[in-house]
Amino acid sequence: MGEGYIYLHREILDHWVYKEPEAFKIWVTLLLLASHKEKSAPFSGGVIELKPGMFITSRPSLARRSGVHESKINRLLKRFEIEQQIEQRISNQCRVISVVNWPEYQWPGQQIEHPMNNQRTTNEHNQKGNKGINTKEENKIKEKITLPDFIPQESWDDYRDFRKSTRKGWTHLIQTKTINRLTELFNQGEDIKAVINQTIIGGWSRLFPVKKDNPKGSILNRKWKETHGRTTAQGTSAGTEGVRNQLPILDQQTR
Repeated sequence: MGEGYIYLHREILDHWVYKEPEAFKIWVTLLLLASHKEKSAPFSGGVIELKPGMFITSRPSLARRSGVHESKINRLLKRFEIEQQIEQRISNQCRVISVVNWPEYQWPGQQIEHPMNNQRTTNEHNQKGNKGINTKEENKIKEKITLPDFIPQESWDDYRDFRKSTRKGWTHLIQTKTINRLTELFNQGEDIKAVINQTIIGGWSRLFPVKKDNPKGSILNRKWKETHGRTTAQGTSAGTEGVRNQLPILDQQTR
């Protein structure tokens, strides 16, 4: 049985995870399994350094712990990844999961082991240690992000406000990944301002190329035009033929 505890922020009440029982169960399980300190662990034939918020697991292991079916766990992990709640490194037998924003929500809950007979020293040490860790992380988050020239500052600020308002996070890592994604789209010829506007209006969690209207119109429109065109052509043809047939009659009447 593990020791210690985790912090669970009240904002989860407004998150989609809270509204889906199995998703909530898996999310809390991930938080409980995440490491609270750095350590080394074997992974994929080698050794990996696990940072706070990281741990090694597998779908069968999560299924045994939670009682949720493996296929459901796989879908939830993919959704967590898309929503930028976790990151994954997968091998044939296991996977490394990193909880995004772990320091932001869990640093106050980190515990440092000290002798119980020196509680005052322990508290002071914890306060200094946590202060140093927090300062380091805050400096990293507040580190100045240099935007490429093709990303308008105003659009970037709008996207930042959008993510914060929807509680999707705006860490240094997310900002870096956002710039990388926008660079990909820019290289594909996309209008970055239009991409960001589309994302905000759609309330999407990811950045996609701008949806363009079909210049030829929808299939239904094309079929309507084809049918309407044929009908119009047939009507014109029939009308012309009718006039021609009436000409002899009119000629006789005028005589």
